[in-house]
Amino acid sequence: MITKLWNVFELLVNVFQGCITVWFVKSYLGTSKNGLLIKVSGVFFAALFATAVTILNSYMLFEGMYGFIYIAILFIYSVICLKGAVLKKLAASVYAMVVVLGTTVIVSSLMIALMDSTQTELLQSRSADRLLVVLIIQISIFFIFSLSLKILNKEVFALTSMEWLMMAMIFAISIFISERLNTMAVRGLSQSEKINIALIFIGILLINIVTFYCLIGLGKKNKTASENIILKLKEEHNRNFIESAEREYRILKELRHDTKENYDIIYNYIKTGNSDDALKYIEDIYGELSGKEVFIKTNNQTFDAVVNSKFTVAKSMNIECTCISSSDIKKIDDYDLVRLLSNMLENAITASKSVKAPKIELIVKDEGKKNIFILKNKIDASILSDNPDLKTTKKDMHNHGMGIGIIKNIASRYNGRCDFYEENGFFNCLVVINPEQH
Repeated sequence: MITKLWNVFELLVNVFQGCITVWFVKSYLGTSKNGLLIKVSGVFFAALFATAVTILNSYMLFEGMYGFIYIAILFIYSVICLKGAVLKKLAASVYAMVVVLGTTVIVSSLMIALMDSTQTELLQSRSADRLLVVLIIQISIFFIFSLSLKILNKEVFALTSMEWLMMAMIFAISIFISERLNTMAVRGLSQSEKINIALIFIGILLINIVTFYCLIGLGKKNKTASENIILKLKEEHNRNFIESAEREYRILKELRHDTKENYDIIYNYIKTGNSDDALKYIEDIYGELSGKEVFIKTNNQTFDAVVNSKFTVAKSMNIECTCISSSDIKKIDDYDLVRLLSNMLENAITASKSVKAPKIELIVKDEGKKNIFILKNKIDASILSDNPDLKTTKKDMHNHGMGIGIIKNIASRYNGRCDFYEENGFFNCLVVINPEQH
């Protein structure tokens, strides 16, 4: 009877561990969509996790390197069902197992040192000591997960792919070192050696805590840098609007100054029966006026503001501009949309300054649940053949040349892609955005 109760207890502990681990990853990353299927998937992977723990525990005292099986389960679950970049999902999966395995090793090592016992006695016996250790481990895991979510949800992270990869590697190395130390502890050590190993585990824990706070620090730093970039963009947009307003004002003054003269000419044409000349003269005036204005109106005000601003600047440089949009693009964050469009259009305008017959075409459309941005600017000669890395040619490289990187970073954050290619005399920038994966 006691054996059956212990087996039930072990199974419940494994199920609990699977549930809280899946819950942590899901709460941190967020689901890519809502619905019954996502909930069922969460239950399935929690059960799969618990099954893997049960099977491995039946064959070995400590999972060791086999613990990476748990990481694989969590990573597959996050890729299929959760939001975020791939490396962010990998880092979250590895961090979850650092908490689970690290807490298990540290708590058990401390209890072994305090009780002057061995891992085999403490982790395989059916005693009150083992019951206490298991409960302390599970409560500690839940507490650390809850605290981590409070910190992670409070802070805004804007880490690069390399930063996420480095974090995942640090957590993975911690698991490896802990596994090697735990293997040593299983073989039987003296009391002083047990205490030393426990202290080493605490040191590893502190290293991961410092790493965790470095993660937060990097997020704040990147957020501040992003805010500085948007402030620069806003300043640039304001300057462009002012310049555009001044140009339009000068045009209106000129037209107002010439109004009386224009009316006199039209009147004389009509009075003398030269209606064709009068009509041609009116068409010339209308063409001059309409050529100075840009009208793009969609159901997204942010999109309209950025495109109209940039197109007005382009038109003042005699760059022909067209825009075709069949997408509402409402699910993209305004901040990201401003940065994406501004940098794409600014690059195209800059590249068009030296072109004989400059032309810019912007196409925005939907492809399933994805938003497709295609920006084309006419070129006289190949750009990629001479500058395949698209490095800036401006002298002030510190303040310029960030546009391409910003575009690529935004595409990556939305689990999309960014491609540059040349076709039919045009340089093309293709950006695919998947808003539901952000």
